[in-house]
Amino acid sequence: MLAAADQAFTIGRPLGLQFHPELTPAVLECWLDNAGVAELAARSVDAGELMAQTRRLAGVSAARAHELVRRFTRRVATLPAAFPVAFTDAPAEGR
Repeated sequence: MLAAADQAFTIGRPLGLQFHPELTPAVLECWLDNAGVAELAARSVDAGELMAQTRRLAGVSAARAHELVRRFTRRVATLPAAFPVAFTDAPAEGR
């Protein structure tokens, strides 16, 4: 993954995210309990360190998630609805 890659974007009013701002230590624990530890190990990621880091950053992460939602609702979600984007390379029957 590139450090400068887009992680959030909007097209009109919809918001797309390439991450999980709702992640809390409790959510991560559930993921890890459901085969997540094995998946991380296969990628050489230490599940214990990931959990410790998630716990350490929980307050900052929650504040950032709330700020993301606040900005989205004030700046994007209130925009007038736009016409759907027409994809010119799509087959006519798919439009």
